[in-house]
Amino acid sequence: MRLSALIVAGLAMSVPCAARQATDAEISRDTITKGKYTVVFINKAPGFSLVTRQRLIDTYFAVYPKEAERFNPRTLKLVNFVIDPGYDGVAATDAGIVRFNPAWFVKHPEDIDVVTHEVMHIVQDYRHDPPGWLTEGIADYVRFKYGVNNANSGWILPDYKPSQSYENAYKVTARFLVWAEHKNATLVDQLDAALRSGRYKPGLWVKLTGMTVDQLWAAYAADPAIAGLAVAGASGANGAPATVGVAGAERLHALQQQFVDLRFGMFIHFNIPTFVNQDWPDPDAPASLFNPVKLDCNQWAQAAKSAHMSYGCLTTKHHSGFCIWDTKTTDYNVMN
Repeated sequence: MRLSALIVAGLAMSVPCAARQATDAEISRDTITKGKYTVVFINKAPGFSLVTRQRLIDTYFAVYPKEAERFNPRTLKLVNFVIDPGYDGVAATDAGIVRFNPAWFVKHPEDIDVVTHEVMHIVQDYRHDPPGWLTEGIADYVRFKYGVNNANSGWILPDYKPSQSYENAYKVTARFLVWAEHKNATLVDQLDAALRSGRYKPGLWVKLTGMTVDQLWAAYAADPAIAGLAVAGASGANGAPATVGVAGAERLHALQQQFVDLRFGMFIHFNIPTFVNQDWPDPDAPASLFNPVKLDCNQWAQAAKSAHMSYGCLTTKHHSGFCIWDTKTTDYNVMN
């Protein structure tokens, strides 16, 4: 969230003097530099997780240089992170300072790509009263493209719904922008540059796509599928975004949820370790050790059923490297 946008909208809240004094007390301040980028990490929250601290720092160095290279190489090279228990939102950014609510990370420890969204506001550096919906939409577009942990945090672009509008901002607008790139592959880059320079006008959409933003949204609403476009969190050759597609990501998310919903099940590790009674057997153990002369898979199924399990998963290759199927990739398999 870009804090200055809230101030312009009249939504900024005053903080009582006593509260300001309490949240101004620093517990620690560390300066970390990698290459030409630096983050000053200021912690004001007692007991803030050191693991989360490191993950936020790592995310900064993973994504901020990429955002800067693509959108604004002149962006700030030094950014301040403040863990502020006096802030009750999720995060807010202004003047090179990102404030994070520590309570958010207690409840959502995997949501480290809040960093990816927030530092994009520093890269944006919009100073000419930009549309808030587009500012936040581009920031979430960037989170979608460059996020390092979106899948584990459950963050995904939403399906299109008739009740939506491109002015809903955040993920709704981000998905629209991903879809709109089929009209102009550099659309977001050009919108971003125009917003930063103060040249953005609604008519720019016509110049860049041949449609007004309302016409483009109507086309999106008629056919919102965006399979085949680049999806965040997946990498192809040379680190480029893979073309799994948003639809593919959404299907994957649905399949993952179906698996979670199965709840209680059986993982079956039936391999070389079974015959030597060791978790980590000798990696040179001969394939001939695998000799299931009294195998009774029905017994496995009966055990799972009697325990009211809803699925079984057979691990066909584990860390020993032995394959329990006929494969031409290695001699270390069940056929030998």
